[in-house]
Amino acid sequence: MDERVSVRVSSQIHRRKLKGQFVFEKHYTCDDWGGTDSVIRKRLAREIDLLECLSQQAGFGNRLGVVRVAETNAQRAMISTFEVAGSTMAEWMTTMNARESLLPWYLAGRWLRVFQSIPITEESCHPISSTDPSDLVEYCELRLDSLKRDFSYRWPDAGLQQKLLDCVARLQDQATSEYAPTSVWTHSDFAPGNLMWGNGILTPIDFAMAGAGNPLADAAYLIHRTEMARVYRPWIRLPVAAVARAIFRGLGQPEAEQSATYELLTLKNLICRLHTYVRRSPRNRIQAIHDRWVRGVVRSRLTSLGRR
Repeated sequence: MDERVSVRVSSQIHRRKLKGQFVFEKHYTCDDWGGTDSVIRKRLAREIDLLECLSQQAGFGNRLGVVRVAETNAQRAMISTFEVAGSTMAEWMTTMNARESLLPWYLAGRWLRVFQSIPITEESCHPISSTDPSDLVEYCELRLDSLKRDFSYRWPDAGLQQKLLDCVARLQDQATSEYAPTSVWTHSDFAPGNLMWGNGILTPIDFAMAGAGNPLADAAYLIHRTEMARVYRPWIRLPVAAVARAIFRGLGQPEAEQSATYELLTLKNLICRLHTYVRRSPRNRIQAIHDRWVRGVVRSRLTSLGRR
């Protein structure tokens, strides 16, 4: 049995049975944003090694789940993992329970705390793709320049772009004094769609983008994607402020919301979100209208931050 689940920009995922159990088989694919054959093979090797470390790391278990590897094939750029019980947090967020329970958000923070205790390797500190430089000013400038150069998107103008980059540089200097020289493992796509929630267990999946980074990076990204869920679907009522507090409390950093690091990561995430929504092609007219709305909201927030 082989059932295609999704086709992403950087991978194709199939659900199939293997020895009586369902697995998700992911094939890395080349893409138009730094995903060359060399890059995807490096990502696969890193993901396989990291999942092996996760399986041996003390601290997981009980409510903190770990995905299990079923098969790998380096020549086919493939990794398959056993199916995790439950549904994604993205699906769970649309239910009434999401308004009432902060437990999975707290567990997400706790999971990150254990994840960050895994020793960083020298290889994990090296950016795999040229589109993901470690310096955030360069990272953000690359994406803002790409809007005009690659997609003819006439925003931001030169003045606002410089203000945004100046803001990134200022916050990066402040953030360095807050967390330097600490670098930890980061999932780098710690979004509700990659967090499985079932039977009281929180299990992150899809470590394709993992690498070394800031201790607040994954938490900030999860909060950002939760905030964006209310933009995508305005009818969803989520207590985002309470969610953020629960995540940071689980991470063991309840004061992080007030830090320059969190503000810096929020700015970076908004720039990436705009780039994503300019870069992707809508499937139909309704999605095109929706995407235009999302871009407008993100531009408004970036404009506000750039004028501070």
